[in-house]
Amino acid sequence: MKVIVTGGNGFLGRWVVKALQKAGHQTTSLDVAGDGGIHVDLEIYSHTRSALAQIMPGVIIHLAALAGATGKGGGAESMKSPHAYFKVNTMAALNVFEACRELNIKKVICMSSFSPYGKAFCPITERTPLNPLNAYGGSKVNVETIAKVYARAYGIKTLIFRAPLICGEGQKEMNAIREFVSCAVKGEPIVIWGDGSTVREFVHPSDVARAYLLGLRYLEEMKEPYNTFVLGNTPVMMRDLAREVVHTVGKGSVKFLADKPKLFDQFTKRTKVELKLGWVPKTGVKQIIERVPREMMVVT
Repeated sequence: MKVIVTGGNGFLGRWVVKALQKAGHQTTSLDVAGDGGIHVDLEIYSHTRSALAQIMPGVIIHLAALAGATGKGGGAESMKSPHAYFKVNTMAALNVFEACRELNIKKVICMSSFSPYGKAFCPITERTPLNPLNAYGGSKVNVETIAKVYARAYGIKTLIFRAPLICGEGQKEMNAIREFVSCAVKGEPIVIWGDGSTVREFVHPSDVARAYLLGLRYLEEMKEPYNTFVLGNTPVMMRDLAREVVHTVGKGSVKFLADKPKLFDQFTKRTKVELKLGWVPKTGVKQIIERVPREMMVVT
């Protein structure tokens, strides 16, 4: 199958492209930066349409978005530049779906995140209300809205995946695992707010890529205009995560800030994706910590 991956030169995109190619799909990356594929600014509609018309894929996997940076994740970074996050992420999705409408491309898999949930009652499911706390989360809500409208109005069958924090080899964006490993490698204490009972989930990019492969099969027989799936993994408390990092790295310590409030929990109930797609994560948190190269974790 011909597949276009927007943002295919990014962290997750590289894992997805590799998995698609290994599965025998004819895969092309569209990205504004990086090596390989076709360089396209998805904010410019004519460029987007031209690139899609050149390939005429059977499916588009839309990953392209402003995310995080070496220092912080997408939510924190978007607090500095809300206009940029809303503009880039919203326009890229709108241009992709509009080009699909004009070119009669009928299948899209769209990447969202947990950011649209904000502080949500757990466990999180596909029915959990969206309540974004920053521009990154808000822009992802916009992306989902565009996807659903084009699916209903123009028959573009669409899957939307919401994933927790994605962490793996070759990553630049910061997250808790990267921060903890960075501290441990440098022999600094890992600082935990409160008693460390905050619960989060982390998923490896290879598992996310496998969800897309299963999604391609599901799209072939899907009857509804669109469907949404929550991905997840085994929940872990921050104190247990920190201790596992110290154990794996072989040095470091954990420091609790008792005067700081506990952060909000985020963990899932992934029954739907298991039943409909047959997807379960294969890489646990301990394996993620072991597999992420330590040199990538050190923040300079």
